[in-house]
Amino acid sequence: MERMEQTVVQELSDTLLQCVVCSNNMTCKDRLCLICVPCTHRFCSHCIYEWLGKLNRSCPCCRQPISSLMVDHQTKDLSSLLSNYCDSNDDNVDNIHNFTSLINLKESSRYGMVLYNIRNFPGIKVSYVDNTLSAYRDGVRAGDIILAINSKPFFNLQQFHSLLKSEFIDGNLSMVTCKRFVIHIHSLKNSFVKHEWGYIALHDCAQLKKNDIVVSCNGKTHPDQLLVDLRRLGSYINYTIPHFKNHYTPSNTAEIVYYSNFIR
Repeated sequence: MERMEQTVVQELSDTLLQCVVCSNNMTCKDRLCLICVPCTHRFCSHCIYEWLGKLNRSCPCCRQPISSLMVDHQTKDLSSLLSNYCDSNDDNVDNIHNFTSLINLKESSRYGMVLYNIRNFPGIKVSYVDNTLSAYRDGVRAGDIILAINSKPFFNLQQFHSLLKSEFIDGNLSMVTCKRFVIHIHSLKNSFVKHEWGYIALHDCAQLKKNDIVVSCNGKTHPDQLLVDLRRLGSYINYTIPHFKNHYTPSNTAEIVYYSNFIR
């Protein structure tokens, strides 16, 4: 009888708790949680963050838009109930960061970040970071997309600020962000077209690959300011010739933040 019960529990777990991204049973050990998207499909938190880290905007199951993320407490409780009876494959999930990054933020009275909600995408975007204050020193950059705090998603800026106050452990917390890259350059010979999040590279060059998207330059994310700096680096924008002389030198470089192989 005990063996039969274990078989039934395993089948139930495989049916209700299987994540379609990793094909493992969804678990909620340690800081992990189970995430529900607006179309009601559910995923391991690390799996859906990795999916969104590629800047995918749709559900892996049904391709419906993902505009927000929620913790699924009911499935979490079911997972906790069944975890002692079924196999779990969540070992080392915190080490899986192909398309996301962890930024460890230290507790501070002044972070120096300007944030805003992203249209039709979960999380929030950093539009400005004061390079003299704590967030910049901890690694936050203009153009970052923050998906979660300590693996917990948030619905809007108000929830983000609430988590920012409550989630510090020993003066630190981890922010899950879409993985981006930072380079310091004095010249950028490429062609770009405008996108709502920045400017997309049209071909490979020494610094960028085709479809990489530049989201900030020297802390500037506004399209008009970004356009000026890209032109000053020697790039073509929307197939027009640069109007500015290159203002940068090997000793005076520009800080570029970009996402690799952006999916249009």
